[in-house]
Amino acid sequence: MTQCPDCFSLYAGYGMKDGEYIRFPQGVQLQDKRNTNGRCIKAVYQFADNSKLTYKHNTKEGCFTLIAS
Repeated sequence: MTQCPDCFSLYAGYGMKDGEYIRFPQGVQLQDKRNTNGRCIKAVYQFADNSKLTYKHNTKEGCFTLIAS
């Protein structure tokens, strides 16, 4: 999925859509990569069912990609 979000936190397990909270299971962060400004540009989370979610932020476009595996 690729889109420009309102806001969300993979670490905290929630997001916002049209002003409403959307809750989802929290994962364990396995990897975190930041640019020189401190912005997270890549993070990998693992969940209780052993699935993984990879977050990648494109600083040029201001959008992100989420990849489930």
